[in-house]
Amino acid sequence: IILGFIIPFGTLYVWFWFDNKVHTRKHIEDLFNYQIPFLGEVPFVSADKLNALPPLDDNRNVISEAFRILLSNFNFSFKMMNDEDKSKVILVTSSIKGEGKTFVAVNTANMLASKEKKVLLIGCDLRNPQLHKFFNLEKNVLGLSNLLTNDDFDNLDKYIHKFDSKSNAHRNLNVMFSGPIPPNPSLLLESKYFEKLIQKLSSKYDYLILDTAPCLLVSDTFQISKYSDATLYVLRAAYSNKALKDFISENHSKNKLKNMNFVLNAVGKSASYGYKYGYQYGYKYGYGYTYNYGYGYGYSSDIEDTKKS
Repeated sequence: IILGFIIPFGTLYVWFWFDNKVHTRKHIEDLFNYQIPFLGEVPFVSADKLNALPPLDDNRNVISEAFRILLSNFNFSFKMMNDEDKSKVILVTSSIKGEGKTFVAVNTANMLASKEKKVLLIGCDLRNPQLHKFFNLEKNVLGLSNLLTNDDFDNLDKYIHKFDSKSNAHRNLNVMFSGPIPPNPSLLLESKYFEKLIQKLSSKYDYLILDTAPCLLVSDTFQISKYSDATLYVLRAAYSNKALKDFISENHSKNKLKNMNFVLNAVGKSASYGYKYGYQYGYKYGYGYTYNYGYGYGYSSDIEDTKKS
């Protein structure tokens, strides 16, 4: 009987002792001592549903409900979001690739559009763009890199994808994709043309959602943070490493990213942590990651990496 208690509890104790991943909201709040606001949790999504926009008329959709709560907390935290005369620029980022920042950016934009707000989602990750996959388009679709390279502001609408206004779904959501991968992404994003773009678009949209590169790997996100009003910083349950604490805390304390707020993605995979969202969580994430987020572009997509794991 004694061994029956010692062996399983001893095993679990060692397992949790060496576990260096964040899993729950409490892990994050304790790790950062409540210094950075926590906006919400997004449930784990299976691979076959990962690249699909949830229907706007499905009020019982678990993803839609999660983002409604997230945006409600966001509006409560930032009174400036109630200033209807000012366009709001929300930057979405993470520390490393694979944490789900593009998924959060797409669904945040989608939910804002459902509230009759005019929203433009911009793919600002010019090194490893993933935004096009959520709309079933090719990576080289005309987009931000083309516009900035050609300084083609007279034909701005040519670079913005608009949904069919005849179908109610997503009619207020417009998208500017990243475009072909350029040889000089940092120079494009820190140029006067990007600043000019934000100024022009701010007069046309209620919200600009910037899907940016992971900020631990490259400096692109820090260069454009000055144009944002707030930042959604995405962590992923059972994936994001607690060792990233110092890096994230430095970004917050030095205000490198404006008004940082945490979003915990992929919650619910581990029932041992007390989280369930009432549907089947069907595929596994890998724990490994590398820092080869440069000019080689030799790694596969997050979903492909997931399937291999």
